Amino acid sequence: MALEIKNIEGVICLKGAVSSSHITELVNFFKGLLELESRVIVNFCNVTSNQKSILREFIKLENSLTDEQEFLFYGETPDDAIQLYKELNSPLNFYRIAA
Repeated sequence: MALEIKNIEGVICLKGAVSSSHITELVNFFKGLLELESRVIVNFCNVTSNQKSILREFIKLENSLTDEQEFLFYGETPDDAIQLYKELNSPLNFYRIAA
């Protein structure tokens, strides 16, 4: 599936495959958008390929911004984080009961 870019209530949602040769174009798209908007939020949970490469490039982009610009992004939650969340919220976790 080709990459789809949709704006859903102010969040730019990416869905589909991103080839490694198109990552630069994707980053340039967001650079251009940040010239128009001071705050951009991106959800790339539904990207089916090269998520780690996109994450690296988004971090670079975020580090290059001015103080007036804000670039927020999130991707798929790693399996180890999901497992930790389950353990923390388990009824068998006595620390949870004390809180």
